[in-house]
Amino acid sequence: MKIRSLSLAVAMAASYSVQADRTEPAQYLPATPLSAARTSESGFLGSGSQPFELELPAVVADLTSTKPGVPKTGTVYPLPIPVTPSLLQWEAVEGGYAARIRVSTVNAVRLRLHLVFGGTLPALELRIQGDQDATLPAPIGNAAIHGNELWLPATQGSGADLEIFVGGTAAPETLDLRLDAINLILTDASNADTPGFSAQSLGYAEYQEIDLACWSDDPRYPALQIAAAATAKVNFIEDGGSYICSGTLLNDKGSTLTPWFATANHCLPNQTVADTASFEWFLQATDCGASSTDSRYSQTFGGAQLLWTEFNREPSFLRLRNPPPAAVYFSGWDTAIHVGDGVWGVHHPRGDHTMVSKGRVTALQETVTDSGQGGTHILDEVQYVYGGTEGGSSGSGLFAVNGGTAYWKGSLFGGPDNDYQNSVYSHFAGYYEQIKPWLTSCALPWGGSIPGGQSVTAYQIDRAVSCTSVAEVRTCSDGTLSGSYALRTCTGSGDSATMTVIHPAGGETFNAGAIVPIQWQLTGYGPKAKVNIALSRNGGAKWSALKSGARNTGSWNWKVKKGQATSQALIRVCLPKTNKAPAVCDVSDAVFVVSK
Repeated sequence: MKIRSLSLAVAMAASYSVQADRTEPAQYLPATPLSAARTSESGFLGSGSQPFELELPAVVADLTSTKPGVPKTGTVYPLPIPVTPSLLQWEAVEGGYAARIRVSTVNAVRLRLHLVFGGTLPALELRIQGDQDATLPAPIGNAAIHGNELWLPATQGSGADLEIFVGGTAAPETLDLRLDAINLILTDASNADTPGFSAQSLGYAEYQEIDLACWSDDPRYPALQIAAAATAKVNFIEDGGSYICSGTLLNDKGSTLTPWFATANHCLPNQTVADTASFEWFLQATDCGASSTDSRYSQTFGGAQLLWTEFNREPSFLRLRNPPPAAVYFSGWDTAIHVGDGVWGVHHPRGDHTMVSKGRVTALQETVTDSGQGGTHILDEVQYVYGGTEGGSSGSGLFAVNGGTAYWKGSLFGGPDNDYQNSVYSHFAGYYEQIKPWLTSCALPWGGSIPGGQSVTAYQIDRAVSCTSVAEVRTCSDGTLSGSYALRTCTGSGDSATMTVIHPAGGETFNAGAIVPIQWQLTGYGPKAKVNIALSRNGGAKWSALKSGARNTGSWNWKVKKGQATSQALIRVCLPKTNKAPAVCDVSDAVFVVSK
């Protein structure tokens, strides 16, 4: 976003003291890659010999952005008559039926298709490929569809094929699905060449920017590569137009690999807009200044859940609905920032390849007047020396490299119209407390995570006479989960508990002063259950307590006393009776000797 007025909050600009917090980056290496789904040799399941042809007329759209500093790339074209399954030619394929929709346009350079679903979906797979896409992305299954509508990932070229596969034997013509709108991306967000300068990489950037690969000789390059692997170009739709921003995938203290994502409030300001978002990863040049793109390039889609946003401080913090591709990084972050710090901006100016700018922090917590939206923001100022930021960079991350690691410090708001090397970013420390529960999340032993400060009940065994006796509350604090029980559920058993005394079993001789482990096994109860241990010196005619309320650990040490000498000793271990159940006891199999 471009701004035209800056006013300095002098009392807070020179320094800002806060208890610093930090976490390290982590790479995402899923056990099952998204590309593991089945495809035929051609990529599609069906032949596509009778596609439904959808030809769109030339569209004239005003690409003047209503969001200052955020490039508008296209328009949404509502179909006068939605395409439904009853209009398609279905063919039998292995496991079900497939049909093809072929979209062609006159002047689009990329396409995004919008689907609406109704009712309960059967087993479904979607495959989409643009006429300029080199490969067919992985199929889109039911798990990737959230809610009753979906914006598909962007395809390359003026046309695209969408294959719909429906599993099972039911007639697919009755499927409650429709294609009702298409986002026509009419420009690559490029401008005319700047006089005297040939833009790097894809040629979209308006000003002189520096490719990530151009920093390969810098000792901080490995750290910058990780920061770039956490950075995404964001495509989204608002008020009938499509736009682009940048953003960063963040790690949490528990390294749960939950896809937390940070961008700017003016990019994804509400849930409606966040629902339309798709994300492009590894949009990087293969070499310094090269127009070719990294082979790892990938898209994800499905939008994101907006968890927290604020106009004044300008962040939007989200959770992606679908996981990122393999090999991306979840960026480390650090709340500490100071005037004079060396910093790096990692961004997609006007949707270009990943560019990296180098500069220093010049002020903290400035009051910035927003000439585009009105109002003011509290932001940190950075002056770049190499590269800068521009439209499409909004929401991108600011990083400091310390000890060979890049740490995220905030998201880009924008800069003044007349100086692309002057930029302002969200002050992370100023809103850390608001998003801290998510950034201090803990991984759960059965999968998933919980935010910091929350608790969950876990169980030691999955079946017990009393599940409360095998339960513990595990609390997440600063990324660490208390306790040790690892099961999510426990089923109350209708079986009776059983007790077995294992030692002494009978026939042993113990001397006074000896430490004798009394061992038992109680089925259906965990260690929180309490047992009573008793000694008989006359073969079971009379009992005296050794220990009442011992934890059900299966063992308790008995120190033998002289006054307990006998040739008719027995040990008894009991789970005491309750209002609901009788006592459960067992006794040594035979007598043993206690000598003086």
